[in-house]
Amino acid sequence: MSTDPSSGWFEGREHVLPVRVYYEDTDFTGVVYHANYLRYFERGRSDFLRMAGVSHTDLLAHLTGSTRVAMMFWSEPLKVVLATIHIPLASVSGALTRELVDDIIDLSAQELPRFGIAQPRLAVAGLNPHAGEDGLLGPEEGTVLRPAIEAAQQRGLRIDGPFPGDTVFGRAVRGEFDAVIACYHDQGLIPVKLLAFGHAVNVTLGLPIIRTSVDHGTAFDIAGKNVADPSSMIEATLLAARLATRGIL
Repeated sequence: MSTDPSSGWFEGREHVLPVRVYYEDTDFTGVVYHANYLRYFERGRSDFLRMAGVSHTDLLAHLTGSTRVAMMFWSEPLKVVLATIHIPLASVSGALTRELVDDIIDLSAQELPRFGIAQPRLAVAGLNPHAGEDGLLGPEEGTVLRPAIEAAQQRGLRIDGPFPGDTVFGRAVRGEFDAVIACYHDQGLIPVKLLAFGHAVNVTLGLPIIRTSVDHGTAFDIAGKNVADPSSMIEATLLAARLATRGIL
């Protein structure tokens, strides 16, 4: 049994998630509003998938037979593709393999034309401060990132880097690059959300279907209170509609 009040647990083949009902969740007779059950079910479903180690993207990739997918955040000022996503920061270096970076580069170059960028100019952000400072601040730029970039250039792709993470996103915003490949989640999401929070769209690359989503989490703490901002959901729907009407898929 979990000691975390926000987390459930498994009892045999069943998933259990306690739900605390507040006064505001009930009507004047003390009965829970029916609409709140949708929120409880969604919390249970999300917690079950989290505990099972399965994401929506994993499910869609499996159902569509897609072997290579990536998370991209699309906004007018900045487009970012994540090489790694929801893993601890301490695990990023080990996860950042040459094979992974090769796949992310190829997938980005392959998928961005679907969004109206015929020959995308890609940049890769370095993992370490100052992009490793020629190995002084870390080896990953020299052992993984730069060889992958040079190999992609030999395949004819327009890509450069690795560049320091504190400057490359600004260069992309000014028009030097069409998209930046970030090494880890917060490296890519901080600049996107600073520039376009609520207006950016989470897009899954590599699927044979259009899949867009919001640029934020579930925010269960404000569910049912009529205070949520729907801007990112609207942007996600509009982007999906534009992709569909272009006949891209």
